[in-house]
Amino acid sequence: NEPSYFDTKRRPPNIIPRLPLPIFVLNMPKSGTETIQEYFQCGMGKYWAAHHQYRDLEGELDELAICELENVVNDRPMVEGCGRFAVYTDAGYMWKDDDDDDNHNGDKQKKCFYPGVHGLENIAKYYPRATLLHLPRNTTEWIQSSRNHHRILDRYDDYCGGFRNGGNIRTNQTTTDKMWADWYEKQYTARIREFARSHPPLTYVESPLEDFEATGKLLEELTGIP
Repeated sequence: NEPSYFDTKRRPPNIIPRLPLPIFVLNMPKSGTETIQEYFQCGMGKYWAAHHQYRDLEGELDELAICELENVVNDRPMVEGCGRFAVYTDAGYMWKDDDDDDNHNGDKQKKCFYPGVHGLENIAKYYPRATLLHLPRNTTEWIQSSRNHHRILDRYDDYCGGFRNGGNIRTNQTTTDKMWADWYEKQYTARIREFARSHPPLTYVESPLEDFEATGKLLEELTGIP
């Protein structure tokens, strides 16, 4: 059994958020995830909010997404064994995996995992009273930033099929900026919103990322972290 969040093996958090734990931050990359992690680290302490990586049992850094995908595929709680954090931000990742049992030709398989795309059902099943936090960025700015950052939108096409078919089937189709805008607003954000509404034990928090004053006040009110 995993220990409780606030066990004595780590320094207790400076501030315990008022929101139910764990908190899954569903912002896509290039939408303030590092800043959100820093906010929770500032309030709680360095080791209570994760961003991309965690340390495994051998003390080696590993990607949260790889651990989470393995759990989801095997119908286990998504963050079981993926570090004992209270807040998970930007847990998505794309990688090539040569340890795939279905791979018989020696080629590395392209994989991707993003909790807001692939993990919602698992969260509802195993963390029914968790918090989903989504601070969507302006769509145009998200697209531009993602295009300029290591061609991440092209990599979504290559590794995740542009998130068509739930992101599980890769295609040769190139996703245009208009298609990405439709996906970000009408599929990704809208799906998270509707999913939270249909699973009322979950706590859902949404506020525009760029509205610093309103979003800052909302987070402080809900978490107790100034």
